[in-house]
Amino acid sequence: MTTQNNGNITGVTTGGYCGTQIYSYDVSNRIATAQGGVQYSYVPGNKRVWKGILQYSTPTPNTLTTDVITFWSVTGQKLGDYNMTGDPTIVYTTSYTLKLTFALATANYYFGGKQIGKFNGSTVTYAGSDRLGSFGKYYPWGQEKPSATGNNTEKFTGYFRDAETGLDYAQNRYHQPGMGRFMTPDPYTAKTGGATSPTVPASWNRYAYVLGDPENLVDPTGNYSCAAAGADCSGCVSPEDCCDKFGLECPNPPPGRGGNPKACPPLTHDDGNGNCVPNPWILEVGYLPVVGEYNHLYIEVFQQGASPGTPDAFYVLDGGPSHLCSVGVAVCGDVQAWLSTTTGHLDELRDPSAIDFFDTTISGPDAAIQADVNLAVSLLSLNIAYNPILGPNSNSVVYTLLWELGIGIPITMTTQLGIPVGTMYFNGASQYFTGWGQILP
Repeated sequence: MTTQNNGNITGVTTGGYCGTQIYSYDVSNRIATAQGGVQYSYVPGNKRVWKGILQYSTPTPNTLTTDVITFWSVTGQKLGDYNMTGDPTIVYTTSYTLKLTFALATANYYFGGKQIGKFNGSTVTYAGSDRLGSFGKYYPWGQEKPSATGNNTEKFTGYFRDAETGLDYAQNRYHQPGMGRFMTPDPYTAKTGGATSPTVPASWNRYAYVLGDPENLVDPTGNYSCAAAGADCSGCVSPEDCCDKFGLECPNPPPGRGGNPKACPPLTHDDGNGNCVPNPWILEVGYLPVVGEYNHLYIEVFQQGASPGTPDAFYVLDGGPSHLCSVGVAVCGDVQAWLSTTTGHLDELRDPSAIDFFDTTISGPDAAIQADVNLAVSLLSLNIAYNPILGPNSNSVVYTLLWELGIGIPITMTTQLGIPVGTMYFNGASQYFTGWGQILP
């Protein structure tokens, strides 16, 4: 047995062949050619869509003795094979005689997602699979018993066994019947808490078929093992281990796997793989009625699950005048911006009348978001006269902060007679926000 630098097996001397069977691979580590002129082509997702057998002859040109196109459903099930015959470079002659023909060679029939029958070109044969998904009887590692039958059909665990090589096509890899191994190493790397965990010695062999347990596990796609129908599923560690192929679920998955979330520290959550990751950050814009028809906007930036006062995880950003205004007073000192971890300038968080405008999720490392918040406030000038009627005012502060944070504003601005330009309307003309749309230098 020989291998290439990627670990793919290129030469095999077993399997009933005289001498050594030679294989070559494409850039995605899929078998591209095999000895005897066999050639394969694939589409993304490693679905094999073409098989050809080239007959080498001299001095006459080489010819394709087999030219098969395979069709797949949108859900990944194999639909059937078509034989293509004729000269593909000449479709019609001068007499319009068809030179390129397609003939249905095989077709698969399914019920409830399981294959129940097959058309072989002339008749339909209905057959159910066993708990491993196999058609026929096999020894544990895939050898037929009592003796081999014709190939080019689904056999061991539902794999398609090629007549030309004797290998089982398993979508992502090729399986060697009787050997208990694949032709290429498993592309998946070790992951704590799963079947490929470094604590599972059987996973160290990346060629091994189903961790050395072919009676209780199957590998539907050549990428991972899962519990077979009727097998003991109590030890499964992920949804894949009790695989969708058999509709099984993990009855007692370890914390963090299979729908049983892991207990994580505050402000973090289980990512579904047993890892605790930070909660996302939320940005909310709300408003409070202040005087008459006027309204005050404010911003909350917090990590999901954080409450007011949580250090480095909850911020309130808003603005206002440097000293209190009286009704009818046009100018009340300079514009100021506030950053707090508990409550804003007008105590929005404890006011039951506070109303949220919109929420959005912002992403990035915690430290980067905190830096953005501090930078946005620091960029605001404090040497601009505050004007509650025309602006700039607290609403101008919020608009500028959102602009500095790079947050799109999902609220439209309009103007009406008697209302200052740049006013934002919400829920009718009775609620408007003067100073909106003004960016402070």
